[in-house]
Amino acid sequence: MTKSLKCAIGVDLGGTNIKFGIVSREGEILKKVSLSSKAESGPDKVIKQIKTGIKELLE
Repeated sequence: MTKSLKCAIGVDLGGTNIKFGIVSREGEILKKVSLSSKAESGPDKVIKQIKTGIKELLE
């Protein structure tokens, strides 16, 4: 049996910044984080920033 989700993580990947958020089922923003995308350093660095942002959300 599947459990229903109580919240969701959103990621907005922009050229300059990556914004992250956790949102409740009711649409309430529970936590927000914003990091530099570091796009000028290449795709591997952007992926690392995404991982870092999600980890920060979950702390």
